[in-house]
Amino acid sequence: MHIISSPFSPLLCYNPYMPQLSDALKERVDEASKELDEARKALQAAQQREQDALKAFTTYQSAWEFERRREGKSPVQESLQGISATAPIVAEDGNGDEENKTRIVRTFFLMRGAQGAKAKELWRHLSSTGVTVNKNYSYGALARLSKRGELSSSKGVYYATEKMKEVATRQN
Repeated sequence: MHIISSPFSPLLCYNPYMPQLSDALKERVDEASKELDEARKALQAAQQREQDALKAFTTYQSAWEFERRREGKSPVQESLQGISATAPIVAEDGNGDEENKTRIVRTFFLMRGAQGAKAKELWRHLSSTGVTVNKNYSYGALARLSKRGELSSSKGVYYATEKMKEVATRQN
């Protein structure tokens, strides 16, 4: 027999359903725990597949860009037209040239489209493409491009503006 006392009522109540409810809730907790474990495993597998696909993508894109430059053509403009908005853009070269870095940043934001990106995502992209920068570079580049009107921001997420599209088109 379960007796329930409530701080709001001086009455003591008998609830014959309490053991059944407790057992049912415990079963639900166990089921939810198993489902959560399965979802985490699936997430890890998906992240590994994404990393593998990104590695293959960047390898092929680097080779393609090298070949396009060898032919005397600009791979950046073509990559803006031919790659999905969520795919990263690999640096044209990692020589540390400030204008080249800015061009890479512009291309990155144009490819991200409406999804936008945070400073940390920009830094990860630059690092993964072989561009040598420290973490503060991302914030400086975002500040410069925002001041020029090429980026807009909302809650820490930056988005390319029409002005950035115009500048990128003129450069290529």
